[in-house]
Amino acid sequence: MHILEIGFSDYDDTDDGLQGIIDPMFRTVPKENTTFLIWRVENSSIVLLPKSQYGTFYDGDCYIIYASSIYGHPAGPNVIKRDVKNAKMESHIHFWLGAKATPDSTGAAAYKAVELDAHLGGSSVQHREVQGHESARLKSYFKDGIKLFKSNGADSKVRLYRVYGRCPVFSELDDVSWQHFCSSGVFILETPDTIFIWIGRAANTVEKLHGTKIALKTGKATSKGQIERPIVFLNDGYEQTLRNDKKLLFQKYLNLQHRHVKTTEEEVNGKEKGESKHSIRLYKCWHTATKYRIEEIKPGPLLQSDLNSNEVYILDNGVHGIWIWVGRKVSLKERAEAIRNARGFVKKKHYPSFTPVIRVPEDNAPLEFKTLFKTWKNSDMQAEANARVAKAATTRFDAQTLHHATWLSAQTQLVDDGTGVIKIWRVTTTGLVEILSSVLGIFFNADCYVVFYTYHHPEGESSIIYYWIGSCSTPELRKIAEKGAREMHTKLDRIPMNVRVIQGKEPAHFLQIFKGRMITFVGKATDCDSSGMILRSPSHYLVRVSGKFTREARGTEVVGDGREKKLDHRGVCYILRSGARCWVWCATNATGDEREVAKQMASTEHVLIMQGKEKADFWDALGNKRTILTADPQRETEDILPARLFYVSMGSPGYFEEIVSFSQADLSPEYIVVLDAHCCVYVWTGAYSCTAGKDSAINIALKYLRSDPSGRDDSIPIMVLSQGSETPTFTGFFPTWDRTLWTGHKSYERVRRELEGKFDSDGMTVNNNVETSLFDQYDKYPLSVLRGPSDKLPSSIDPLLKELYLTHDDFVSTFGVPYNQFKTLPIWKQKDFKKGAGLF
Repeated sequence: MHILEIGFSDYDDTDDGLQGIIDPMFRTVPKENTTFLIWRVENSSIVLLPKSQYGTFYDGDCYIIYASSIYGHPAGPNVIKRDVKNAKMESHIHFWLGAKATPDSTGAAAYKAVELDAHLGGSSVQHREVQGHESARLKSYFKDGIKLFKSNGADSKVRLYRVYGRCPVFSELDDVSWQHFCSSGVFILETPDTIFIWIGRAANTVEKLHGTKIALKTGKATSKGQIERPIVFLNDGYEQTLRNDKKLLFQKYLNLQHRHVKTTEEEVNGKEKGESKHSIRLYKCWHTATKYRIEEIKPGPLLQSDLNSNEVYILDNGVHGIWIWVGRKVSLKERAEAIRNARGFVKKKHYPSFTPVIRVPEDNAPLEFKTLFKTWKNSDMQAEANARVAKAATTRFDAQTLHHATWLSAQTQLVDDGTGVIKIWRVTTTGLVEILSSVLGIFFNADCYVVFYTYHHPEGESSIIYYWIGSCSTPELRKIAEKGAREMHTKLDRIPMNVRVIQGKEPAHFLQIFKGRMITFVGKATDCDSSGMILRSPSHYLVRVSGKFTREARGTEVVGDGREKKLDHRGVCYILRSGARCWVWCATNATGDEREVAKQMASTEHVLIMQGKEKADFWDALGNKRTILTADPQRETEDILPARLFYVSMGSPGYFEEIVSFSQADLSPEYIVVLDAHCCVYVWTGAYSCTAGKDSAINIALKYLRSDPSGRDDSIPIMVLSQGSETPTFTGFFPTWDRTLWTGHKSYERVRRELEGKFDSDGMTVNNNVETSLFDQYDKYPLSVLRGPSDKLPSSIDPLLKELYLTHDDFVSTFGVPYNQFKTLPIWKQKDFKKGAGLF
């Protein structure tokens, strides 16, 4: 295995904070209280900040942020300080390093974090945070976003800011220059008289809305008698359409003759290229006489059992984070040095300096860490989980109960008891064929099906569209099934939930609607009925049965003698049918619930046989499959971790940003989010989210699953739902749910129209809003680049359509007309124009 050695030269030039002294400011921090505090580091001391300054950071400073809360509950400035008993706590220490902070200041911040942790007993999770690369957890504390200012920019009257992220982050840039601009960004130019907001062509709607609201706050009066500054919108590539007086004012600070805006491709190939998936690896750490040694143990997927309480480990997830886990039995010195040693690892691996480094104590691992593992047992949460399971086992699952007890709906993944109306279509190469059979629950593994389910609940009627993919179906059938379900979903205004189901990974409700009688047979439906419109089972089969409840019951036909894939076919109950005769075979370790599920699935008259009591007629009917009847050993059930919520950035490049300790208030009509319930993944699309995201929701979920370093199975159910049509299986994961929350919400377009209309009436600005067209969807390049030889063009450019990569302003200056007029010209005339411009 690969071994790294970390020497003195690999460490940051900082004090290690092991003097045994704890700052007097920290001695007053309560150890068993929920609280939230921030200190600024000044020389080698710290100053407690007033709450009014929380969320504002300066690039020349360093800060210590301490957040303590009940496990899984939100933390932040508004947390109520109180003593907590009989509840598990979690505490996080973040030391934030400004981009222009001195080495002395960053070193002081590091060892002050160690001092605070020592006062708290060494049980806190420590995070090293670098300006511009703040963790999702740190940003989650500040619901209105964070502000990053220049330490030496206090006297400047003209400033340029960028607004980015869901949080959002409002970051002051080093100078007012075109070099900062990019097509996916939203920028605010603050001048003494006017606030300009520049909207990148590829900027996402969330950042547009945040930028508009921040610009409004920035332009408002700050003292009595001060006049509110007007807001002027500029669209990327349409700057020349500004009214002359505003254009002259804008050019005073940003000359349009020097305009250069980085394209999406330049961003991807530049600073953002480190965002690709990294293969997670586990390392073991120990001291020698002169070195700190780090030995690679294994690549992912990782198991909780890979960790030992006597050791220190590093989980290497590349630029996404270096986690150093310290066992409860390691020395205090090793715990205190953990962040320093992990930083040495970052430098040795030549990772960027901003790479997140997090120290995790064994008994206080946060959820973000646990989900890096394939399996994780939560002994501290097991009592609560067991109590809920016991309650669920004795509860009715009718729609009324589940729509009131949404936590139960989320836990069981049921919306009702399956007594609604079902329609089924079998997918063929020519489209969907409705099934006429009244016998429901028969599927074939070479087919695909679309299932439409309608049910009544206290608030009315709802529907769900399932499309089921057989394990042996062709790629062509799978595409037709997905397309058919998506078209049905779109035609119904995206109101029904749309669910992708892979054979063997059917969600609980899908199984429930077949009343415990779902069986998947080998082959196609046409094998048993030439029309394929009547689903009939074969006359001879052996079916393995799994599940203890109706919502878990599935049967799978077993073919061959099972020798090659014996482990795939082991079970505790089987159904054997030969002509008119039927047997239900149960292993000695089958529970009563499992036997009842098998008997119900057999449905017809049958003979119940216990293992060891078989008769000759049974063995004769079974034939060469008797080796399959090997009882499945009892498997230890895995704990289900709490659900996680991720904001989906639809920009380029796209990314997933976790929303820590989420609530419904963290959703917005502009958002697309992924809710990871572990057993399934939901994609929620807001009313004002982009159409492209709504249409590619399944692909968004697949991208999320495939980027998960724990090695997730991407065949788990994917459920797509829209704002206003949420099922209790989704809302039950939120602490509370209010269907009126977004009443009166204003979209970005509406807020912008109102602002432009307001300032128009005063004669202060003009409407620069331009209707988005196909032309605006292309990356934009300078005319000089597009006139170059075709073999030297950026890869994203189609050499036959160079004109589409001009900005609107360059297009008009080159051809004399806007694109929408140009495209109406005869093709020969378009070619002549392009030749004359050097673009053909």
